[in-house]
Amino acid sequence: MKRDDFIFTIGYQGNTAIIDGKTKNKNAGAAYKELAENGLYKAAYCAVLESEDSSALADFLGMFNARVPGKPYGKEELSRLFGVFGVPEGITRTKLIG
Repeated sequence: MKRDDFIFTIGYQGNTAIIDGKTKNKNAGAAYKELAENGLYKAAYCAVLESEDSSALADFLGMFNARVPGKPYGKEELSRLFGVFGVPEGITRTKLIG
């Protein structure tokens, strides 16, 4: 699965990733910081997960927790909040909507 496809996926149906085409076209190639600054926190979190960079994860957690009131979130809590745990296996197709 391509990076931008994973970042802008909004759901799955069988072996198909459903992608928000409008948001992808507008923000393709953006770094996680830019996505977060634009309020696209789920996409930014997906970009961090896809990069597998622990310093990027720590930086994103700091940015997210500074902007969202309440108790601080860690990786486990954000994965549950956004419903994203990594790039899923078995996805062979993509479908753009919007």
